[in-house]
Amino acid sequence: MFEPHDRDGPGLRPFGGLQPDPCGAAVALQTAWQRARMESRLTAALQVRYPAVARLVGSRLFPALCRAYIHADPPRSAVIVGWGGMLPEFLEAFGPTEAIAFLPDVARLEWARWCALHAADARPISAAELSIAATVHPELLCLRLHPSV
Repeated sequence: MFEPHDRDGPGLRPFGGLQPDPCGAAVALQTAWQRARMESRLTAALQVRYPAVARLVGSRLFPALCRAYIHADPPRSAVIVGWGGMLPEFLEAFGPTEAIAFLPDVARLEWARWCALHAADARPISAAELSIAATVHPELLCLRLHPSV
């Protein structure tokens, strides 16, 4: 049986009899947890896109580099397959990696590899088609590069 002062019933009163504070510590803690979880996922995504950069800077600096990059260039969409392309430019100004002068170029190469991996599929021209193309007048010939180029 409920006591008159126990309007919510037993077990429904917040711990210690305190009322929940929607703007309090619990919300802040949950927000921090979600932010850390997202940061971890984005760091893992950068690790996949830039494995050579990760190896060159080392396992101690790479997470800090990722954290700084995530805050400088956060994803603008929930679909992050195209996110991370600005890392080479970011590395040019990132102080802790200045000693590795070629690091931005390595990152550019890795980003090009990532883009080629996710480019649209296209059928390459066969040797037979290429030999036929040699017989066509050059002004009538139109060759297109593969989407991964």
